Amino acid sequence: MAVFREISIPFGGVDYVVTPSNKVLRRIEMKGRREDPAFNLVAVFYRATALGSGFYDLSFVLAELINDAGGKVTEDDALGQFMSMSDPKQLAEYTALICSCVMPEVKDDAPKKDAGAGTTTAE
Repeated sequence: MAVFREISIPFGGVDYVVTPSNKVLRRIEMKGRREDPAFNLVAVFYRATALGSGFYDLSFVLAELINDAGGKVTEDDALGQFMSMSDPKQLAEYTALICSCVMPEVKDDAPKKDAGAGTTTAE
């Protein structure tokens, strides 16, 4: 059963279909830790989405994802992609797209309760 969803990442005029998996994400994290023992994907994604920083580490992750999908890019190419975006909204959306690869899709199959069921109003 696959819990991750495919993500289409536009890069250099090409849409790369990335299929994240636990194996891919662990490989990226282990490779990152070779250079920085404190490297942590969750921390990278947190800094990028919540703090709007950490683009150097996120560039590494983006390059690894693109290369896993068949591309041939460097971390510098990936950093250039982020730096080329002058619109803060576009940058935030692109960052969120990259970061979404770490979160498996959660399906809520539980039946929805009727919001009004079981409530009474006092008059």
